[in-house]
Amino acid sequence: MKTKNMEVNTNSFSTINTTTKIVGEVFSDSDIRIDGNIDGNINCKAKIILGQTASIKGDLICQNADISCNISGNLYVENLLKLNASANVKGDIFTQKLVIESGAVFIGKCDMSNNAPIKKPGQDIKAPENPTLFEHEEK
Repeated sequence: MKTKNMEVNTNSFSTINTTTKIVGEVFSDSDIRIDGNIDGNINCKAKIILGQTASIKGDLICQNADISCNISGNLYVENLLKLNASANVKGDIFTQKLVIESGAVFIGKCDMSNNAPIKKPGQDIKAPENPTLFEHEEK
């Protein structure tokens, strides 16, 4: 009787479709595409694709990200972050490389310096240091 060796496909990816809502943290070791709603932090050791129908309320940590949806939270992208024309981001961005298409909305600050607090995939997400960043002061 022959035994077959099962190999792990490191190029596999997970999908969260439009009819799915997750409340809580999401962790992935491989690429992930999200078209549904996430109310919690996302920590991925690979690439995240957020489709136009996705809605994210929480921080994001990953190697690369391609965003086309509404997201409210800080983005810690180790390598390349792409905000497509339909992206609407409310939060701070920490990345090494950034592409923003015409039409994308970004409200927050961006740090692309070598000293930026880039979180490695797998690290814990901590609350922002300045929680009043988006409060409007009337004079």
